[in-house]
Amino acid sequence: MDIICYFANLKICGTEYSTNDKGARTLNRLPFSVDGYDFELVQDSAVFRTLERELIGTFIESTRLYVNNVEPEDTMVICQIARRIAYMLSLATDSQVRFYRWHAVNCDEGQRWSVNGVYNYFRPPLCTVETIYLKSFIEGGYATYKQLEEVRTLKVAIELFVTSDVLEQPVELRLANIFILLENLKHSYAKAHEYEYIKGAWFKDGKRTGFKQILIDMFDSVGMSPEVSGIIKLRNEIIHSGLSEMGGKEKYKIFSVCKELSGEYLFRLLGYQGKFYRHTTNGNQSKMLSLV
Repeated sequence: MDIICYFANLKICGTEYSTNDKGARTLNRLPFSVDGYDFELVQDSAVFRTLERELIGTFIESTRLYVNNVEPEDTMVICQIARRIAYMLSLATDSQVRFYRWHAVNCDEGQRWSVNGVYNYFRPPLCTVETIYLKSFIEGGYATYKQLEEVRTLKVAIELFVTSDVLEQPVELRLANIFILLENLKHSYAKAHEYEYIKGAWFKDGKRTGFKQILIDMFDSVGMSPEVSGIIKLRNEIIHSGLSEMGGKEKYKIFSVCKELSGEYLFRLLGYQGKFYRHTTNGNQSKMLSLV
């Protein structure tokens, strides 16, 4: 049977055109393949033609995901794939993409869930127009995402990443959110790499290892070597007191650095190779990521 999955809060261009009854063409189709299935992501034409600024902060039923020739016993497999794709799209677009419904064509089977979340468009890590890279991320990173989803708590990590920018909130709350994300990434990295957690501290090869060193090791594992001293200093102030005497611009600059570093780390972790747009440059400059 043929299945349609419904996504919310996604606005991207496709790589192929669709044509309506009047002959108008829209670049809103994105075909891709994962886990042995051929999918096609189709953006709603009305949403496609609406300016991003008119949609930000709202819940929009935006996108359909089509997959054909599914065996009836595999419907839940398709739903699992759709949920993973939604999280990957959330990371790629920095918007709260939600999978909220599916139904089988020409029969009564289907299901709908209550979800929350809003559309956001602000310095997305991957280009939402030149989506050949987004397609490459899904096709190339899906298997790794599936493998690491639980052990690296990717759903939580991605939700923290997106939430830090999707809501209007003071910079201290943005920082707290992004610092919790770094803690989450550090914790799952340490557990996955045979660090031992004993009486409130991490140990590696019998030696106590602090937050800074684990963070350095974590970034190094994917080929990154950022300076983290300033991040850790502000993190300690925010986490322990909720405030900092640092000026607002300086705090936002560190938030932007953390946002970029955590995003780049997640994309590298998932094996992405391609253009990555930098949060610290207002999303105007990109760098090419490649495997270590």
